Amino acid sequence: MSGPDERAEAQRDAAIADTFSRLSIDPPRTFFDEMIDITRRSFAAYDIDALLHGDPCPDNCHWVGDRVHLLDFEHSRFGNAFFDGCYPRIHFPTCWCVGRLPADVVDDAVNAWRGELIRGVAGIDDERFERGLADASIRWAWSTYALWHMPSALEKDREWGLVTVRQRILFRFDLVLAMLARSGWYPAIVEATQRTVDALSARWTGVPEMPVYPAFRTPHATSS
Repeated sequence: MSGPDERAEAQRDAAIADTFSRLSIDPPRTFFDEMIDITRRSFAAYDIDALLHGDPCPDNCHWVGDRVHLLDFEHSRFGNAFFDGCYPRIHFPTCWCVGRLPADVVDDAVNAWRGELIRGVAGIDDERFERGLADASIRWAWSTYALWHMPSALEKDREWGLVTVRQRILFRFDLVLAMLARSGWYPAIVEATQRTVDALSARWTGVPEMPVYPAFRTPHATSS
């Protein structure tokens, strides 16, 4: 690994190691090996390079007739398509307007994106697709945690848009744990993530659960 993205991944891993130390967490020996494996596979990109938006969030789009047009391409670049495609699963990690999506909405969004992906890329079977989403989701959850929010979140919570930073951290780690419980991948990441959630939850008492997005707050909405 030698490019700027790879250097950023190395900075993230150093920041993660720092948070483990601050929380007195001894991660499984193979945790960083699994993170490196994800990084190598992500930047190999499965031959699925695409023009990424970089911030495909609900407020960066606009309805024109019956179509949604993306806006604000300041973070766009070419890269692994799953870095954008995982956004409904991991719930918009770069966005201020974060809430919980109903499970059926997540599934509809991911399936619609998959349909567009396989139109241009051959050989996207179920395991390849789910692995790509999981890898990208893990990267986003741990990167935003270690590089954006820590260590300041240890000392003080703060509002960012609709919810707080601590709500985001715990929510996304729970999403990662749920994804990996279904797949059985990355046992060391699972263990380290659970230890981190346990340590943070012990410090951060009374953090509310992530609320459902206001638009979906109906008696029929289901949580993801």
